[in-house]
Amino acid sequence: MKRQTKAAAIIDRIIDVCAFLCGVVIIWAMLSVSFDVFMRAVLNRPIAGMLEINEYALLFATFLGTAWVLRADRHVTVDMAVNQLRPKARAIQETFISILGAVACALLAWYSAQATWDHFVRGAHNPGAILRIPTAFVIGIIPIGSLLLVIQFIRRASEYLEKWRTLSHG
Repeated sequence: MKRQTKAAAIIDRIIDVCAFLCGVVIIWAMLSVSFDVFMRAVLNRPIAGMLEINEYALLFATFLGTAWVLRADRHVTVDMAVNQLRPKARAIQETFISILGAVACALLAWYSAQATWDHFVRGAHNPGAILRIPTAFVIGIIPIGSLLLVIQFIRRASEYLEKWRTLSHG
């Protein structure tokens, strides 16, 4: 049990660091877009590559922050029907949805890791890009964020399954 608790603490710390980095990326995007708009509108000197960097920032923010959002249970839900379920039925339904989420994210992690590796091996770059950032670096956040989501979905499924067991025996 202690090992499990330590592993959970490590995963929580990684998710927290990713959430912090997500916040940094979002603040960076806000400030850099504002500065670029100022440079374009006032000085007629837009910053080359700023749009490209902010496109990448949106991708990074998404995959850095999603596991934290799932852990905090702050994702958008349509729960009118779910709220009508009895607690045991809701726990089993949430367990099932979490397992489906883990499978979907595992597939995304697997295929995006393969794509990232392929781009890395080929040294691929975006041909129309101003900046010559390797695409493996850009898309590499997808398998990392997806893997964290897999872990968090499994943890969530386990929590709901335990809740169902408690409700069934209590």
